[in-house]
Amino acid sequence: MTKEQIIENIISVSENLRLQTETKYKCKNWNADVLVTYQTYKVAFNICKTPRKIEETYKIMRKDRVCGCWLLMPSNTSYTISQNLPCFKLTEDSANLYVTINSNIYNENNCEILNFDTFISNLIKGNIRFTKSIIVKYIEVCFIKIKCWNCNKINNIYFINRYISSDGISVSCDDFQLDDYENYNYLENLEFNPTIINAIENYIKKHPTKNLIMGKIKSRYSNTMKTSYMSFGCAFCDKLFGKFYIQEVKDEIIYSTDLLQKEIIEIPQNFSIPANKWYKKI
Repeated sequence: MTKEQIIENIISVSENLRLQTETKYKCKNWNADVLVTYQTYKVAFNICKTPRKIEETYKIMRKDRVCGCWLLMPSNTSYTISQNLPCFKLTEDSANLYVTINSNIYNENNCEILNFDTFISNLIKGNIRFTKSIIVKYIEVCFIKIKCWNCNKINNIYFINRYISSDGISVSCDDFQLDDYENYNYLENLEFNPTIINAIENYIKKHPTKNLIMGKIKSRYSNTMKTSYMSFGCAFCDKLFGKFYIQEVKDEIIYSTDLLQKEIIEIPQNFSIPANKWYKKI
């Protein structure tokens, strides 16, 4: 789809909402391919392949009560954009045009993809938003079967696939860029947060038909690492499941979704975690 066709689509969506539009808008500090007036503010759309000076322009627009949005057409040029900026990649198939939210994350498969018209309408209405954090209400837990190296009996261990807010915003480790190690490590270390451990252990007790068998999560001494740390252990002989052993099991199974038992578990004591992502308000 050409830039001209994309502009026509934005105008069409705006007109269906009975909104005023202006093309090729120019003022002293910024330009817009399409400017849409909505209630007490305006929305400025720019369509490009390689965005420039986005952060500087976005700040100026906000002072003018303008919501800026950059729609990025496919390009062979490599570039990095801060996740908090309203830059969204366009994709298309033979029939439709789509907008990818959070397309600058490490795991492209974890993006949210919206129909173009749906995205434009929601952005204009203020329903496409950025959040720095969420209050966790639920966790999506992946349970894995693991054989004890000592007694050969089958146990379950888990990892957190997603943290979910009450309004459906989900966050995972893969939502963070490679250079955001602080937040990535923070989420990884939450797996043994006492609130999460208690919620998972209570879930297992209340759902015996799920056939989940998990040993006590506690501090155990590792002969390999010569130190004690919080760990999974065998439900039968209490031997420690070492970090390297668990990582090998996860690496083998993590992409075999049919072998993962996923459960949504409610967290009774809600807590805040970093998100740094765009989302569509429900």
